[in-house]
Amino acid sequence: MRPLGFLALLAVTALSAAGAGYALVSATLATAPTADYGRPLFPDLAGRANEATTVTVESAGAKVTLQRSDSGWGIAEKGGYPVATARVAKLVAGVAAVRLIEAKTAQPERYARLQVENLDQADAKSIRVTINDNAGQPLAAVLLGKPNYTLGGGASGLYVRQVGEAQSWLAEGSVEAPKQAVDWVERTLLDLPADEVKQIVYTPAEGLALTVAVSDPATAGYSLTPLPEGRSGDPTAVSGLTSLFGALQFDDVRPDKDAPPPIEAVETSSVGGLTLRAELVELDSEIWARLIASGSGDAAAKAAAVTKTTTGWLYKLPGHKMASFRPKLEDLLQPVPEPAPEPTTTP
Repeated sequence: MRPLGFLALLAVTALSAAGAGYALVSATLATAPTADYGRPLFPDLAGRANEATTVTVESAGAKVTLQRSDSGWGIAEKGGYPVATARVAKLVAGVAAVRLIEAKTAQPERYARLQVENLDQADAKSIRVTINDNAGQPLAAVLLGKPNYTLGGGASGLYVRQVGEAQSWLAEGSVEAPKQAVDWVERTLLDLPADEVKQIVYTPAEGLALTVAVSDPATAGYSLTPLPEGRSGDPTAVSGLTSLFGALQFDDVRPDKDAPPPIEAVETSSVGGLTLRAELVELDSEIWARLIASGSGDAAAKAAAVTKTTTGWLYKLPGHKMASFRPKLEDLLQPVPEPAPEPTTTP
């Protein structure tokens, strides 16, 4: 996004982050103020925040690198998958708004109590946030520790330690820094209500395609074809397929690059003219879904919105959802009726 756009968004976010909390802390904290009391941990960050180009969030078990480009912010570890600029601005503003309240330990053996230990320490619970400019120079580097709820007045507090310094602090502020990459993005891809589905076509790796036609969702009016001779569809199981694209979320994402041909596919069409298709591909012994949308009339705009989000990406769906995308015919059929017992005769 344009530099001024990020800076303006940051300014608004910073105002809400700082708010009246600091005044409340000043009025309620019993500790006598020191020379550092109220000083921003990074005094220059707010004025230089527009220079932020890379933001790294590291924990003992994960690393997320947010990188800025002409098209916005993206996650480096996920091939540049987009992140809302507001999320990054909120993090930068949160760090810029952190104000020192009281000096705490400077002894490394005591850092773990406040969760501001270095990440190479055993069982480290700190979160390290580094904000760099386009030359790779840090604008801020901080270890975020555990929250503190004793400031009073509804203010948020936490323990912090500037990277490379021994002194730790109790500070006023709140910084949202998710440790997992998927927690930085909007995980709900689309939501097609079950009562809008009129047809589902499942193309398995082997065998005939299965078609579910919906005549009346209110009365469980569903048909499944083709049916094995003498068998009938299970209304509950068949109707469950109508929720395939309802509240569809993902657990992971990767670029759709050099992927093999799909092994299976599911396609749903709605009464409003929207068609959603999931093509399942196997990569690194895992199943990923490619999502494709098309539509006519009023559904064209919905399809365009889905396409904008999903084109160029493969998604790993939750296990229960993926199982629904790969139905087995036998699971959609009524059980085979037990044969009637043979009549008994008396001698």
